[in-house]
Amino acid sequence: MMQTTISLKNVLHVGPNYIRHKGGMGAVIATYQKHIPGFQFIPSYEGNYNSVLNIPFFALSFLRILWKLFTDRDIKAVHAHGASFGSFYRKYLIFIFSKYIFHKKFVYHLHAAEYHTFYDETNQFAKGLIQHLIKESDCIIVLSESWANFIYDKFQPKKVVVLHNPVEIPSQTKAQSKSDSPVTSFLFLGRIGERKGIFDLLDVIVKNRAYYQDKISLTIGGDGEVEKLKSYFKEYQLDHICNYVGWVDGEMKQQLLNACDVLILPSYNEGLPIAILEAMSYGKAILSTNVGGIPEVVKDAVNGYVITPGDKLALETNIANLITDKSRLNLMGRQSLKIVSNYDINTVTKRLQNVYDTFIPGTAELQVSKMNTTI
Repeated sequence: MMQTTISLKNVLHVGPNYIRHKGGMGAVIATYQKHIPGFQFIPSYEGNYNSVLNIPFFALSFLRILWKLFTDRDIKAVHAHGASFGSFYRKYLIFIFSKYIFHKKFVYHLHAAEYHTFYDETNQFAKGLIQHLIKESDCIIVLSESWANFIYDKFQPKKVVVLHNPVEIPSQTKAQSKSDSPVTSFLFLGRIGERKGIFDLLDVIVKNRAYYQDKISLTIGGDGEVEKLKSYFKEYQLDHICNYVGWVDGEMKQQLLNACDVLILPSYNEGLPIAILEAMSYGKAILSTNVGGIPEVVKDAVNGYVITPGDKLALETNIANLITDKSRLNLMGRQSLKIVSNYDINTVTKRLQNVYDTFIPGTAELQVSKMNTTI
C-alpha cells in the first residue's frame, strides 16, 4: 500500500524539549516530530531542570539556533512555540535575531492559557515588546477562534491563523463505557493547582462524599501542588474515591484513557488542552469549562458538558447527570470521536502546510512511501 506524507522542509521549530515533556506544548511538538519527516527542532527550554540550570541551557540552545541559521541556508522560517512569562522573553530574543539578522520569516505559535493575563498585568516596556513581536511576526498561530479574537482586538498582526492542536487517533477506538459497572470512572490529567480547577472538583466530592461512595472514582494524573493534594486527601478521607498516580505519559496514559468513562478538567484558563483531545480520541465524554478553545470541541450536552469556571453547583449537577445514564455516556463518546476527527495529526499537518505556503512557497514537499501490510 502506498502512503503519502508531507515533509515541511525549510522550517526550524523551537520550543520546549518534547523529550520527557510535561505539558501540552511539549506533547504538540512531540506529535509533529513523530509525523513530519525531517522535522527540524532545537529546544529552547528544558522543563525538567530547575530555573537556574535553564539559564545556561537556553544560552547554549540560542547559540545552536544562531549556528543553524548561519550554516543552513535552506532554512526559510523559524516556527517558535511560545507561552507567557519566561517563554515570551526567550522567543523575543530568537525573534529579533531570526527576523532582523538572518532575515527569516517568523511564525509565533501561541500555546499559552494565560497570555491575556500576562499582557494585561505586565509593565509598559514588556507590553511594547509583546506588541512588537506580534505585529512584526509573519504569522501568529493560535489554538482557537477566541484566541484569534483576542489577538485581533489587542494588536495589529499581519496574519492570524487558527490551527488546532493535533492528536493521534487510536486505531479501532470504540466509545464504550463500563455499562455493567455501578462506578463511573472520572480521569483528571493536568497540572495540580488552582488554574486547572482540581480543588474545586475535590470540594464537590467532599460535599457529596456519602452519595458518591460506590458511584464514582476519580484518578488524578499530573504534577504541581502534589503535597497540597495529598494533604487534602488525608484531611477529608478521600482515598476510597480518589487516587493520585503521579505524572503519566506513554502506555500508562493510554491505559488510563481506555479505562475511564469521563475526562474532567474544570479549568479557569486554557488554550486547547491536549488532554481533552486525547480523551475524545478514545471516545470519552468530557466535563470541562467554557474557556479558551474548549467550547469549540466540547459541545454542551452533545459530547459532554461545559460549565463556567468556579461554578461548583454546575459541576455537581453535571457529575450527577453523567453517573446516572451510561447510555448517554456512550452516545457522548461517539460524538467525541466524530468531532475529534478534525484534529487528527494528518489533517492538522496539511493545514500547517497551507499556512507555510502562503508566505514561503515550496516549503512543503510530498513523500510517497510503500507500506507492507500482512493479513
